Amino acid sequence: RFEAAGAAIGMATSLGADAGLVAGTEARLQQAMREAGRLAVPTPTPQTRRRLDDMLARAEQTGQRGNWLSPPGDSAWDHLRQARALAPDDPRVRRALQAMLPTARRCNAEGLRDNNLGRAQGCFDAWQQLAPADPGLAAARRRMGERWLGVGAQRLADGDIDGTRHALARARGLQPDLPGIAALSERIARASVGGN
Repeated sequence: RFEAAGAAIGMATSLGADAGLVAGTEARLQQAMREAGRLAVPTPTPQTRRRLDDMLARAEQTGQRGNWLSPPGDSAWDHLRQARALAPDDPRVRRALQAMLPTARRCNAEGLRDNNLGRAQGCFDAWQQLAPADPGLAAARRRMGERWLGVGAQRLADGDIDGTRHALARARGLQPDLPGIAALSERIARASVGGN
C-alpha cells in the first residue's frame, strides 16, 4: 500500500511532523518500493499514468502561481511528493524534484529575510527532504535556530512565557546544542517563578 503510505507521509508533513522523522519514513518507503520493484516490475496501468500526469500537471500549475510550498496540501511540493510516492523512479518526477531544490533554498532564505519563520521552516523541511546531504543545510539550520532564539527572547521581554517556550522548543528541535538555548531556558524558569 505504497500510495496510502505516501499520502500519510504528506499529511504528517503538512501537520508539522518532525522533519527528520518524515525524511526517514519517506526514505524507508522509497527503499521498500525499490525492493518491491526488484521482485516484480509492474507495468504502470493507464489509470496510474493518468494520476501521475495529473499530479505533475498540478505541481507545475501551482508552482507557476508561486505556490511552491504553501498552502499545505495543495502546493507544488505536496503534489510532487504524491507523484514521488506513486512513481519514485519516473524520470519526470526526478527532474521536477531536482528543479524544486533551488526554489526550496531560496524560499528558506526569503522566509528568514522577511522574518517569516513558519515559511522558512516549511521551506527548510522541503529542502532537507529533497537533498538530505546538502552541506548548506547545517548553516540554514543554525540561522533558523538563532532566529527562533531571538523570537523567544523578544516574547519573554513581552511577558509571553508560552510563546517563549514555543520558540525555544523550535530552536532546540533545529539544533539542540545551539549556544543560547540553556540561557533562554534559565530565563524562562526565572520568569515563571516571578524573577527576570
